Amino acid sequence: MKRYFFILGRNPDLSVLELISVFDNRTIPYKICLVSREAGIFELGEKNQISELIKIFGGTVKIGEIMDEIGFSDDYSEFEKILSASNLIKKYLPSIEGKAHFGISIYDVGGDNLYLSKITSQLKTLNIQIKDNLREKGIHAGFVKIKNRFLSSVSVEKNQLINKGMELVILVSKEKLLFGKSLRVQEFSDFSLRDVGRPYRDKKSGIIPPKLARMMINIAQVDRGDILLDPFCGSGTLLQEAVVLGYKHIIGSDISAKAIADTKNNLNWLFGQFQELKREIYDMNLIQADVSNLYSSIKEARIGAIITEPYLGPPLSHKPGINEVKETISNLSRLYLKAFTQFSKILDPDGRVVIIFPCFEISGNLFFLDILQDIRNLGFETHHYKIDNSWSSYLKFTKRGSIIYSSEIKFFQREILSFVKIK
Repeated sequence: MKRYFFILGRNPDLSVLELISVFDNRTIPYKICLVSREAGIFELGEKNQISELIKIFGGTVKIGEIMDEIGFSDDYSEFEKILSASNLIKKYLPSIEGKAHFGISIYDVGGDNLYLSKITSQLKTLNIQIKDNLREKGIHAGFVKIKNRFLSSVSVEKNQLINKGMELVILVSKEKLLFGKSLRVQEFSDFSLRDVGRPYRDKKSGIIPPKLARMMINIAQVDRGDILLDPFCGSGTLLQEAVVLGYKHIIGSDISAKAIADTKNNLNWLFGQFQELKREIYDMNLIQADVSNLYSSIKEARIGAIITEPYLGPPLSHKPGINEVKETISNLSRLYLKAFTQFSKILDPDGRVVIIFPCFEISGNLFFLDILQDIRNLGFETHHYKIDNSWSSYLKFTKRGSIIYSSEIKFFQREILSFVKIK
């Protein structure tokens, strides 16, 4: 098994859950080596799948392979060997013609802040040293300048560092420095296109980010042959990501006729824009239905997973007071319990629900929908993911077993919960 690094996105908690969920669901052997708020290092047993994994994840921005390491007590000459032209040519640089481009990124994987700051301060010197080393071997090279300590995936892609050079990634742990090369970066342009580039978007009713939709689908750990349902489909973001991931049996429903029309148009656009997706192999059904009558609309279908962002309450143009928040929570609690009553009738045994609840922060206190026991009474239990003590201190879960996905509105957050039907 070789070691690989995964650079995490804006919500590292959800990103790590997505990683282990995909590994488990696809039976990829793995061992967690190190995890921080910035990166995870895993031993993996499926080398041929590594580069393809980036097409699956929504919360990982880079994937690369660990090539070298040195301990903090090692002689500096060992550090110089890693940066030598012969070592870089052998392990890091692809066979290229013409000028080579490279960049250095530094990430924290549980290292000491002082050492992290020290090596970051030497970033310019390291770039020049590598450039000079390569020039001595007859390789003309230039490096990408950065303002902080790591390159964005956009910068790596636009400077063609994967195919025509290298991104040298230095990961700082408590005891050593690990050196790796990036293999793939996130397909950010495709995510952006499916977000702001699609023809129909309804900002008034709220839009779930495609990357979040992707992560929710992945942590559901559903077989791609199962039926996936989004009963609050809106403009179809979750359904789009399910199609891209290869889920063939998809149902979307919404109380709004406009939402159903928008979803249909966006799916038509998706198949036209991404022609590698063959529409004829997908079984898709869009239904206008109130969630409180969902069973009567799709009772013939046996649903493997329900993945959804329901109505999250009225748009907030101001910071709400406690009474306003309590009223919103009360109204939404009734709606969500109606939904779970229907979910219990249509979901297969052991079927999953991955759902977003609204969460409000007022004066430093979080206000949740207090309906978990009611949901358990309907035949569900909260799904608890495997949390290894060696890295759980880096991840932030609520006492409810959920993850908070921060939004641009400081007093409003998304709470990600996962349930399993047990009866």
